[in-house]
Amino acid sequence: MSDTEFLAEHSSAAIKFAEFQARIDLDCDRVIGTIVSERHAQRMRWVGREEVAEYTIKVTGCGKNASYEVKCLPGAVCSK
Repeated sequence: MSDTEFLAEHSSAAIKFAEFQARIDLDCDRVIGTIVSERHAQRMRWVGREEVAEYTIKVTGCGKNASYEVKCLPGAVCSK
């Protein structure tokens, strides 16, 4: 799988994660997330290498905005 395909596969989960967090942080139900930057990385784990999709996502809503660094592992498991 190419870097572009890997990032595309995880982008919607990353945006959903950032929007969920922003609803809480901004106290706003109507938020929209936009990917500002993305990169495909590998990190070493004790069991070998692990591929990671890393995104910077800007979220706006209710006249406020927030920015989140989101990392997604294969299977679309995302976290800050």
